[in-house]
Amino acid sequence: MDNRNSLAIKNSLIQRVLFAAISGSIGPIGYFAPKGMWIPISLIVLWGASSILKTNALEIRIFIRQNFIFLLLPIYGILTAAWALVPEDAAVTSLKILICILIALTIIFLVPRLTEQERSLFLISVACGLFMAQLVVIVAILLSSIDPKITWRPEFEADIFNRGAAITACLVIPLSVAIVRNRTKSLALVFTSVCLVTIMLLDNDGAKIAVIISLAVYVLVVWRRFLFLPVVATTLAISLIFPAFFASSISNDFLCKTYDNMTSAAHRLMIYEYGTKKIMEKPILGWGMDASRSVPGGTRPSMIYDCAFSDLPVRDYAIGGRLPLHPHNAAIQVWLELGLIGAVLSVTLLFVILSRMRAHNTDEIGPAWIASMFVGTFLVYNISFGVWQSWLMFSMIILCAINSSLGLISPKRRELQ
Repeated sequence: MDNRNSLAIKNSLIQRVLFAAISGSIGPIGYFAPKGMWIPISLIVLWGASSILKTNALEIRIFIRQNFIFLLLPIYGILTAAWALVPEDAAVTSLKILICILIALTIIFLVPRLTEQERSLFLISVACGLFMAQLVVIVAILLSSIDPKITWRPEFEADIFNRGAAITACLVIPLSVAIVRNRTKSLALVFTSVCLVTIMLLDNDGAKIAVIISLAVYVLVVWRRFLFLPVVATTLAISLIFPAFFASSISNDFLCKTYDNMTSAAHRLMIYEYGTKKIMEKPILGWGMDASRSVPGGTRPSMIYDCAFSDLPVRDYAIGGRLPLHPHNAAIQVWLELGLIGAVLSVTLLFVILSRMRAHNTDEIGPAWIASMFVGTFLVYNISFGVWQSWLMFSMIILCAINSSLGLISPKRRELQ
């Protein structure tokens, strides 16, 4: 009997170590191999497969009925293949989104079937892995400032970690709350500080803006909880009407001034303006899922004219394609590809997600971290990247797992200030 108990304890310990290793790999993969984000997610699903298989069929059917609404977006995307510029792109991308949503729902279904110890282990392991990965990044940046040849690249470029910075901007708030609930406030402050330092040292301006504003939102909603609804409602409204801000042409003089200060910002504004013009051509149904890369005229250069800078002659400037692969803005991309129907459906799904999260996080800081996480993620999606990029969608699946786990962890500390 003693040998059996000893063996059971040993097996349990090995299982916990493996689960911690899988969870802890998320941070390093996010920084050093973001296209591999599917690997830890797949392993976590496999880890919980046995508990899912043991679940009552009726319970599974109820779960599917409750969450079928989330399948409507990819289903509509598949339908858009009927009028998409490239039907194959629309069908393949929609199927990819469908698979990601099914994986996310599987994770959400699995999380309540983990023990509280396993959920805590998952959250802390993800935080530790992200923390260690960022220490390596910080050291690499410091070493490269001394001698670029010291790092593993002949010429170190901080922008190789831009995806990791974006992932960090989305995860920092919920993981900080998880550390408070499982450990101490001081450790959460150390973790948050390292995340901030890493993001600020890197070249991802979108991540910088996202993390600063999300932290400001956190403090604001902690101060006045009733601000949760206005913050969330305003963000949702902006996501729905964002193209309206670019319905009229941006003045050439303003673009010249913007170009003089930040070339990338001028280019983004011109992409948003061109994307909005294309939205107006097919405002109800859109151009079809993943059509951004194929929109007519998108590869032509964006031009600004007669710009006069202090030490240069007056001249015209070409600053990149009008619509290079995607608009670098989720709101415009959804409108462009899926039209009004897709935009309303997307906002509705976001509202359902936020409502459910709010219902499962009733403690004092629940509204604050939900609002700040949502605003930060919203900014990441609307400044830097394409909506359907695989690594970003898998990062959102990780965020689903963190949020689901956090909603089931009993708060051990009531404040994070």
